[in-house]
Amino acid sequence: MLINIAKPSDLTEADVTPESIYLSRRRFMGGVVGLGAGLALSNPTHANADYSDVPQGDSPAWLKEKISGTEWRAITPDDPDKDKIAPYDDASNYNNFYEYGTGKTDPARRAGSLRTEPWSVVIDGEVNN
Repeated sequence: MLINIAKPSDLTEADVTPESIYLSRRRFMGGVVGLGAGLALSNPTHANADYSDVPQGDSPAWLKEKISGTEWRAITPDDPDKDKIAPYDDASNYNNFYEYGTGKTDPARRAGSLRTEPWSVVIDGEVNN
């Protein structure tokens, strides 16, 4: 039997940086801090406005007040046909947790039957020592 052992230098499915961003990575890294803060505090209504398949939401008033003076910039791929944005349903339902099935869409489809309340958590053993 032939066993293929991947080298640490081999690429994986997690290596999904679009080529256009890789080629302009210095510009990209320069905007990461501001973009990260902006995304963390972003208003979902503005963030989702261009995507008709994304449910609209509203931010709390305190957040709107804090980010009202923020200047927003979008990072768009140089070649939109090559680096397409995944549809919202695909991006929000894709997962690798197989508690509800072995298919990529099984957990999202079947998790509606999961009862999350009432749940109780007991922390015992040597945690208090």
